[in-house]
Amino acid sequence: MTNIAEKAMEEIPYITGYAAVKFNGDTLSIAGEETEKILTDIQAIVKNYINIYHALGEYAVGIPKEILMNTTEITLLIRLFYNHEFFQLAVLKKDANLGYTRYMLHQYSKVITEEV
Repeated sequence: MTNIAEKAMEEIPYITGYAAVKFNGDTLSIAGEETEKILTDIQAIVKNYINIYHALGEYAVGIPKEILMNTTEITLLIRLFYNHEFFQLAVLKKDANLGYTRYMLHQYSKVITEEV
C-alpha cells in the first residue's frame, strides 16, 4: 500500500500525526509518535460511535462523517468512511486549516479505497 501517512505528514500543514485504520483494527498507514500512543483509544471511540449509529437506525440518521475533538492546543479529526469500513485520524496543531485537512483526507481516502 502507498504510504499515505508519510504523504499526509508532508502535505498537510500543522499535522503531527496520521493514521488510516480499518474498522476491524487493521492499521493501513500510520505516522507520528503521538498517533501510535492514542490509536487504541481512538479505535474504541470509533467503535462506540458506530454502535450508537447502529442503535439510532443507521441510514435513517445519516451516514457518520467525522468526529472532531479539540483542546486549546490540539485537534483530533477523525473521518469515517462507513461504506468502505475504515477511518482516518489526523492529529493537528491549533493553527491547522480544518477545511484543507478534510479535503486532503478525502483525497487520500480515494487512494485507500482503490488499494484495499
